[in-house]
Amino acid sequence: MRLDIEAGLDELVRRSYRNLQDAETVMERNSIIRTIADLKAKKSKLLGLDMPSKVTLEMEQALQLLHTQPDPVWGAD
Repeated sequence: MRLDIEAGLDELVRRSYRNLQDAETVMERNSIIRTIADLKAKKSKLLGLDMPSKVTLEMEQALQLLHTQPDPVWGAD
């Protein structure tokens, strides 16, 4: 499902760039540029790229801690 949405967003960005080439007024260009920026922001959110780096670092540290602790059920490896 994520791949379908990502592909759809990519197609909309491609079409927007084509429309940008055909834009005749500054108003049209600005509108299309805003559309492209919004689409790219949606793709970033879809891929999790909008996650703050601090949260990412904390998650990585938590995973490292989990991997260094012995398994609570089976004990040490």
